[in-house]
Amino acid sequence: MFQVTTIFTLICSIKIPFTQIQDDFKLGYTPADARSLVEMKIYNDFARGGPLTLFLFLMAADGGSMIRMKQLNETVKIIEEIGTQLKMRNQSFYDICTSFCDVNEPVVQFRVSAAVTSQQSL
Repeated sequence: MFQVTTIFTLICSIKIPFTQIQDDFKLGYTPADARSLVEMKIYNDFARGGPLTLFLFLMAADGGSMIRMKQLNETVKIIEEIGTQLKMRNQSFYDICTSFCDVNEPVVQFRVSAAVTSQQSL
């Protein structure tokens, strides 16, 4: 039985070294025929390029961890300022965004959870 299992595993594993793996930050592991990719292709054809995307990476000024309460509070403050104060044609990010609005919500919820945890440990 061991030999049968080993042979079966080897046969199924032959393709692995020949498989071309592509990591793509924008697409991740999205299937090639996903509706969102079709919509993105239509948008790119219409706008003659990809959508404008802004990423903001924050680091603690002292080089320490960003999961300290002071740094988390400042991060959430920056997220809120960008969402409400960064305006284009009198509309804020929160006014014009759709499904992407909640992309930073995990950071906010992590901060809330950290605040609750730190209060319980006092």
